[in-house]
Amino acid sequence: MTAFTELANQLRLTEPLDYPDTLGLIQHAAAVITDSGGIQEEATVLARPVVVIRRSNERPEVEADHGARALSAGDIARIISGWLSDLEAVHDRLRHTPSPYGDGTTSAQIVRAIWDRVAGRRDHDSRPTSA
Repeated sequence: MTAFTELANQLRLTEPLDYPDTLGLIQHAAAVITDSGGIQEEATVLARPVVVIRRSNERPEVEADHGARALSAGDIARIISGWLSDLEAVHDRLRHTPSPYGDGTTSAQIVRAIWDRVAGRRDHDSRPTSA
C-alpha cells in the first residue's frame, strides 16, 4: 500500500458543509488539503497546515509559512507524512506564526473605530491615506 493510499483511507468524505461546521472541522484537523483559496485563508487563521492542490495559487503567502503546494498524490503523501511525524511541533509553530490575513480581530477593530467616531473621539485620522 502506498503512503498516499494509507492517508486516503483515513479521510472521511461529507456532503457540503455550512461555514461554521467547515471552520470547526478545520480547527480540529491535523492538516487541510484543499484547492479553495478561502479554505487556505481560514486554515492560516486557525493555525492548521495546508496542502494546496493546484498548479497555480493566487495566495502564495500561504505556502511561505503555512503550507505547501502539491501536484501529485505522492507530493500530498510526502508533505502530510512529514507534518504528521511531528504534528505537535507543526501546530505549535503555526500557533506562533501570524496569518497573512489578520489575527481574526478585524471586525472588533472596525466596531471600535466606528464607536470612537460616534463617541466623538478623534484617535483615528479621517483623512484618506495616499499610496
